[in-house]
Amino acid sequence: MKEINIMPIFPLNVVLFPESKVSLRVFEPRYLKMVSLAIKDGSYFAIIKSRTDSNYQGMMATYVKVVSWEGDDHGSLKILVEGAGRCSIGQYYFDEDGLCLAKVLIVESQDTIQVPEKFHCLIRLLEDIYEKFNVNHDKEHNLYQMNDADWLSYRLGEVVNLSDKLKQDILQTKDPIDRLEKIYDGIFASGMKLDEENNTLQ
Repeated sequence: MKEINIMPIFPLNVVLFPESKVSLRVFEPRYLKMVSLAIKDGSYFAIIKSRTDSNYQGMMATYVKVVSWEGDDHGSLKILVEGAGRCSIGQYYFDEDGLCLAKVLIVESQDTIQVPEKFHCLIRLLEDIYEKFNVNHDKEHNLYQMNDADWLSYRLGEVVNLSDKLKQDILQTKDPIDRLEKIYDGIFASGMKLDEENNTLQ
């Protein structure tokens, strides 16, 4: 891990993963200021699953970059952000505008770990989801990435109907194989079954 100084924290009712994209409408002054600075400087802010007690220390978040933005007639900003990586939240405080600022540890990306045969059914599940919903992804890129356990775990966390609690647990988990195990167990808990002959989920 590599320590950096201070990063703004944006609590939302969502668990965001690295490389995931999400559209947001920003209207509160504290967050408009935060986003404007990120656009101007090309800096990051962290999106974290909101808590009623606002106790974020020790939680994992995803730091994001602003990909595009557009203002409207009401003074709001419509932005598209993309997850750049994971970060661990350390000590934090709230500034005079009520913006949460935290010392964070950037979690460095790992070397590629191949997806074990046990979880090849998860590769097929993601392929089926992309095909069913006509997801506009670079197919050649995906074919290369599908066998990367890190990438696969994040994309499944993004598209599979899992509880926010499990998604946060997946984000907190360092080892990508352990993440796939949790996703695998979560999918079975939802009622899906494994076709052992074809190694697919039904």
